[in-house]
Amino acid sequence: MTIDAYVSATVRSFAAAGERAIAELAEAPAVDGPRARWLFDRYLETLDGFALGIAAASLAHAARVWLGADADRTVIDALGSRARRPRARTADPFAFAEAQPSRAVLSARVHAGAHHMGADLRALAAPVAEAKVMLAHLCSDSLAAERFARELARGWSALLDALAGHAREPESPLWREWARRVRGEARPGVVREHIAIIA
Repeated sequence: MTIDAYVSATVRSFAAAGERAIAELAEAPAVDGPRARWLFDRYLETLDGFALGIAAASLAHAARVWLGADADRTVIDALGSRARRPRARTADPFAFAEAQPSRAVLSARVHAGAHHMGADLRALAAPVAEAKVMLAHLCSDSLAAERFARELARGWSALLDALAGHAREPESPLWREWARRVRGEARPGVVREHIAIIA
């Protein structure tokens, strides 16, 4: 199993899981204005970061299980290197800064985001490229994509609450922190729960 096959399978899995989740979402209210666009963009940025983080966690966990206790470090180090690099936002699929929140725009953005993640996944997998059986196993493992889809839906609920001016606390630690930040509230403590190693 090659890195390209792993990347292709992961991208397809995340895109498909996202589409299934979006099909179940309530439509966003017909709101207009810069705040709605700003909130939507913050939601999309957070979703992008979570997708890459959970894919990296899945790969790092597999490396530790298949290759040994320290093998996950190579994936984590590669993720750190990618995180320090600015991500290009000029490609057409990412030209959503002026878009109002909607399921249609979210669908297009999730599809584009999953494919954009491919370059990052290829870099993360490079240090463990020789572990072909491990990569083949990951190609058939949908757990990370399912986790992504759950957080997509939880985040959408948090976005709708923010658009409506509700102060409900999201159930997910990731989106609780997001809600605090978009409300401009001080951070009460370090959130450790939302990027979990997949067992």
